[in-house]
Amino acid sequence: MADYQENLEKILGLLKDNPRGLNIREIAELIGMSRISIAKYLDVLAAEGKIEVRTMGKAKIFYVIQVSTPPSLLNRIPSMILVLGADARIIQANDHFLTYYSLTQEMVFGQPLSAVPAGILREPVFLRALDDVIRTGAPVTGLNVTVPPDNGTFTITVKPTPPANDRSGIIVIINEIPGERPATDGARSREEMFQPFMEQIGVPACIVQDGKIRLANARFAMMSGYGSRELMSRSFRAFIHPDDLGTMPAWPEPQMQETLTGAPAPFRGITKSGSVIRLDARTVPFSWERQPASLVFLSIMNTG
Repeated sequence: MADYQENLEKILGLLKDNPRGLNIREIAELIGMSRISIAKYLDVLAAEGKIEVRTMGKAKIFYVIQVSTPPSLLNRIPSMILVLGADARIIQANDHFLTYYSLTQEMVFGQPLSAVPAGILREPVFLRALDDVIRTGAPVTGLNVTVPPDNGTFTITVKPTPPANDRSGIIVIINEIPGERPATDGARSREEMFQPFMEQIGVPACIVQDGKIRLANARFAMMSGYGSRELMSRSFRAFIHPDDLGTMPAWPEPQMQETLTGAPAPFRGITKSGSVIRLDARTVPFSWERQPASLVFLSIMNTG
C-alpha cells in the first residue's frame, strides 16, 4: 500500500513540475513504469480531482489542476481574466482575454507572460504590481494602465487565488475604460505585435479571415514562394488545387473547420511557380481584430 501511495505522489509531483502537462509515454519513461500501470494511477488521480486531461491531436496530455474556477464561470465574467500558477506561468484565461489578444488556450497554457503579444502584460506598472503580489500576498486593486500604441486605458486588479493542491496562484482581472482613442494604424500595429509569435510556430502557418490571409509566418512564405507582403489579403483558396476546392467548400472558415483535436484536412497546394505540393492542414478557431478567423497550421506530406 505504501508503494501504491508513493507512486501516486511521484506522478503528481512530476506533473506539478511540468505545468504544460505530459503524456502517458513521457510519464512512464520519467517514472520508470509501464504505460499500463501509469494509466491506472492517472485514472485514480483524475477520479480524486487532482489532475485533468486534454486531447492534443492523438495524444492525451495530463496536468495538475491548479485552480478550481471552472472555465464556464470565467467566461461569464465580462472582464478579461488571466490566472497564473505559483510559478507565474499561465494556467487559465477566459474567452474575453483570448479574443482580445487573438490567442487560443493551446498557445498560452503553461507559458510565461512573454507568450502574450506586447500590451498590458508588458507594462512596467503591471509587472511591478505582479511582483508585489507574489512577494507579499496582498492584492493590488484599482491599477490604471495606459497601453501604446493605441493608448487604451485599463483598470487592473491583481490578487492571490485560493490554494489548490497545496499551491496558490494569481488572478489578473482587466477592464478597459471606455473613452476615445487617438486614430492609429491599428491593422499595422496588430501585425507588428503578433508577427514574433507567428515566427515561433515550427510549421508553415497563417491567419485566415473572410477567406483572406491576414498574417503569415516566414515558413509559409517560403513554402508558397510568395513574399510576406504579397501574401497579405491574398485569397487562401488560391493556394488550393482546383480539383480539391469542391471537397472543402467553405474551408477554412471557423464554422466548417476541424480543430487541433480532429483529423487533418489533406489537400494539394499550388505555389507561386505553379508547383503542386501535398499538404495536411489543421486549424483552430481564432479572433483577428475581434472578428472570427482561423489559425491554420500546414504540414508538407512526404510523397517519396
